[in-house]
Amino acid sequence: NPVFYLKLALIGTAMTLLRRMSRIIFTSGPATEPEFPPALRRWAIASLVCWAGAITAGRLLAYTYTRLTQSQ
Repeated sequence: NPVFYLKLALIGTAMTLLRRMSRIIFTSGPATEPEFPPALRRWAIASLVCWAGAITAGRLLAYTYTRLTQSQ
């Protein structure tokens, strides 16, 4: 099912972004430094989009299953 593979790809991308973000957050200087790199905000937005897409793809799996089995 292509929607399932899309869901897995989105989850994998979101996990990769999470690892990159955590590496930057936890290896940055002390807590007195309030500024994070601008790329971190973009990665966070991209991660939220990936998770929302994975949830949507998961919800659509039930509908694509019935469409795929009708053609057989």
